[in-house]
Amino acid sequence: MAAPSVKIIIFAVIFVTVYHILTLLRLFVSCYISNMELRKPEQQNKESTEEVKGLMDALTEQFTEKIEVDFTEGTYIIEVDSFTLAIVLTGQVLEIRSIDVRGNSGVGHLVVETVQNFADENDLEVLVCNVVGTAQGFWEKMGYLEGEVEGEYFRPS
Repeated sequence: MAAPSVKIIIFAVIFVTVYHILTLLRLFVSCYISNMELRKPEQQNKESTEEVKGLMDALTEQFTEKIEVDFTEGTYIIEVDSFTLAIVLTGQVLEIRSIDVRGNSGVGHLVVETVQNFADENDLEVLVCNVVGTAQGFWEKMGYLEGEVEGEYFRPS
């Protein structure tokens, strides 16, 4: 009777060893995939700024300040000393999420005109979201119409 119990013990040891090896392998693969996922945003950031290169070039012509672009969760955040612009490109729509102007008057007007020209050159529709009550007059003066969704404005074609 001692012989079958030895076989069972050997089988159990082999089974546990294989189980642990497979667990370590799964952990290694999981860490490798996680590491690859962590690298993707950096790669995506470099590739994605190509989409807005024309807009960056146009803004550089208008403003002599250094322009920085960050791409986070599908949103381009264009940062300059005098303004911050957040946009999203989805298909043929350029969505302005926010414009934060600092300094001289007329900067917002110039930024919006530059964005509109970029959109026209690339056959993009411009949609403005999150417009607060104090900014509605600005967007209306720029030729935008209020959309069906509250805080949304669009430029008629």
